[in-house]
Amino acid sequence: MKKISSLLLCLFICGCATSVPVTQETAVPSAPASFESGNYDSYFQNKPMPNSYTASVRSDYEMIYPDASKEMYHMDAVLEAQDLQTSPIAHVAENLDSNGMFIKMEGYFYGDRLYNNYNNVTYYDPMNFAQLKESLLVPMDPYHFNQEEVNQIIETANADYVQYEIQLRKEEATKLFLTHYDFADLEQYSSFSITDSKIIQQFNTKGHCIKEDAEFHGTLAVQGMDVEVVYHSVVDYVDIDATVVEISENQKQEHLSYVSYEQIDTNAISDYDIHSDEAEDTIEKTFRKRLVNRLKYEETSEGVYKTSYNDNESYIIDFNNHQFTYTNYSNRYVYNWLGDTGSFGTTCNYDYETKAQSEGCVASTVEMLENVKMYLRMELYYCGLSLEDLIAEEK
Repeated sequence: MKKISSLLLCLFICGCATSVPVTQETAVPSAPASFESGNYDSYFQNKPMPNSYTASVRSDYEMIYPDASKEMYHMDAVLEAQDLQTSPIAHVAENLDSNGMFIKMEGYFYGDRLYNNYNNVTYYDPMNFAQLKESLLVPMDPYHFNQEEVNQIIETANADYVQYEIQLRKEEATKLFLTHYDFADLEQYSSFSITDSKIIQQFNTKGHCIKEDAEFHGTLAVQGMDVEVVYHSVVDYVDIDATVVEISENQKQEHLSYVSYEQIDTNAISDYDIHSDEAEDTIEKTFRKRLVNRLKYEETSEGVYKTSYNDNESYIIDFNNHQFTYTNYSNRYVYNWLGDTGSFGTTCNYDYETKAQSEGCVASTVEMLENVKMYLRMELYYCGLSLEDLIAEEK
């Protein structure tokens, strides 16, 4: 993983590596500061320590040149981890596109080793859990902003979470980006500065951070050209204190045959067809494509996709009716993502936003319907997408 991360960075920044840093631009004065953070600070002062979680991680980083050509890096990953306060174990799946070089990785972490499959080459890499998180190249822990960095914090709340939109001072935004978010080593260019930024953090009712969405726009002078820099990362946490990572004895036996990352046979690394995974022009088309290519669903009829886990359980995604169905024997739990409603047969109808339910609903059925929505969310995460984006596109 260490070697691979370095390789990706080289591929990404090669378009800028030969340029000569030039003089720093004069910063535009920031707007007057307004910082009301009593509630915000309390989330970090009283932050609970989870024992497990599932994290969806997405990152887009682009250098856009005057002729519209680009250097680009895209990554989406899912990290499932448990026993975080004792001896962490984890499962991680990553899909990366660095300037058209597509890389697929999936690994299991335990005993301070990552057993990884990198484009069909298997190896192990000694590391601790903190280093595993760092290998994703996106800050996994929420940043606690202070008064010197912030112009304004805007708080909104609903029944499920409290959200903070953080507006940074311009000069502090550049500093923060370079020290906390940037992985392309742009600090070597004195001409680089952030022109616009927005950070969103969400905390659930138990005080856990469940989302950080960071977006930065900047400029960079490279050999007399003005280059636009766009960075966007999102980390979503779900199944906090409820995630279970399963590693079978057969998998552990297989891992014994993995070589050290220092002994990787680079000639054995296969090339994946980038077109099999690249995004289409809509969220739905991308989701359909990746359901088949990443998750091995089959299209059973026009617009209907299915995968079976065993003889009794299956997922069915019906794009015609905007429905995700989980079947278990004869039981069918249905989530409609366009209406944000769920149903179990003819006995229970459920509204996820208002929590309203029909008389036939019982607590165990409602709990299962909540899980079914999470199952769809996870399928989207594994495809590098989000349920919110899918819903927003179709409304």
